[in-house]
Amino acid sequence: MAAPSPSLWPRQQARRVLGQRAALPALAGACLLLLFVLWPAPSARPALLQPPADATDAAAAAGGTGAAPAAAADAAEPVQVQLFVMSQCPDARFCEDAFRPILERLGPVAALRTDYIAALNAEGTAVTCMHGARECDGNKAQLCLQRYVPPAQNGAWFVPALKCHMGGDVANTTHLAACMAEVGMPADLQAKAAACAAGSEGVDLQVKSAQEVKARGVVKSCTVFIAGAKRCVRDGGTWYDCPGGSAADDFVRAICDAHKAASGRPGRRRA
Repeated sequence: MAAPSPSLWPRQQARRVLGQRAALPALAGACLLLLFVLWPAPSARPALLQPPADATDAAAAAGGTGAAPAAAADAAEPVQVQLFVMSQCPDARFCEDAFRPILERLGPVAALRTDYIAALNAEGTAVTCMHGARECDGNKAQLCLQRYVPPAQNGAWFVPALKCHMGGDVANTTHLAACMAEVGMPADLQAKAAACAAGSEGVDLQVKSAQEVKARGVVKSCTVFIAGAKRCVRDGGTWYDCPGGSAADDFVRAICDAHKAASGRPGRRRA
């Protein structure tokens, strides 16, 4: 057979390409229709195609987020991370700085509480602070701050305001006011916390806190309790008496285990 004239090739090729392009929409439509007819409903799909029931829980345990862990966080009270400290103690500052990113990572799963180590008098009605009267003033200020931060704002207001307060003169009432304003506490709560720190309410809170310290048998700043159980001590620049470890991930694990025990499901960790 004789080959077509080279001058006819471009026209033949153009007609062939146009014919193929015209057929593509019809072919795609037929494929979509076949897929729609043959693909089973979600309930009829094989188990391999369905996400495992505990996928969100597993993601949470590995550091992810999901609806199920969030619901679990709401279902149980936050795990209490209780730091026994002194407001002018370097180990207290270190301890609080170490736990702040942990609390941020865990979100609503954990909440911070601070109690203040001081010597009670014989009647149990007044205290003496190791670093003097200014430390007592700082303790009162932080206890009053804690008293007037709503529980739901523990992470948003109390934790960062405590960091701010520990970074300056803890006995200075103006410094406390600046820290409360910095984190966005409403003016009425700021006023109540300031009045508390300057009056008898702050004294009463400090006595009750010292009584809590005595009841727990705590003598070192900073001593860490998680979910009501002693977990670790930071003193003289060293962690000790820390079963389970003293690294950040060790504390995260302890908090998540306590939350799981309380709620029956893993606690949520933020990435």
